[in-house]
Amino acid sequence: MRITPARTAIAAAAVGLVLAGCATDDATDAAADETTTATESAPLIADTEYRTIDDFKGAAVEAGLECDDFTEATDLPETTWQEGTCGDVTLSLYRAQEDKDATTAAYEGDDTVLVGPNWTVVGPQDAIDTVQPGLGGEVD
Repeated sequence: MRITPARTAIAAAAVGLVLAGCATDDATDAAADETTTATESAPLIADTEYRTIDDFKGAAVEAGLECDDFTEATDLPETTWQEGTCGDVTLSLYRAQEDKDATTAAYEGDDTVLVGPNWTVVGPQDAIDTVQPGLGGEVD
């Protein structure tokens, strides 16, 4: 294979791009540190989707839910992705909107149901009143 000026230029450009992607400077590192710090201390954001029941429980506690006895459910209905209880309050996550809608439509209990983007909180009215300002959602 013959090395031509065009091939040399292409190889040099590729090496330059790789090196540029690996290089950082103090300003970039400082910005990354600020982002991490801001995220760790960020205030609760209403109407957020949650990826784990632990994250959802943490947000509910931050919103004011008392939860000294969290129990993660292991035997779940087909429509529920993840679920746990804090005393008489049930926190549930759903994979799909249809699953959440079907579950809330079928609910026939006496408790209040707070519905968010991919979650529900089911519990006494006072618990819902406590967490709704922080979690957001709509009472169903």
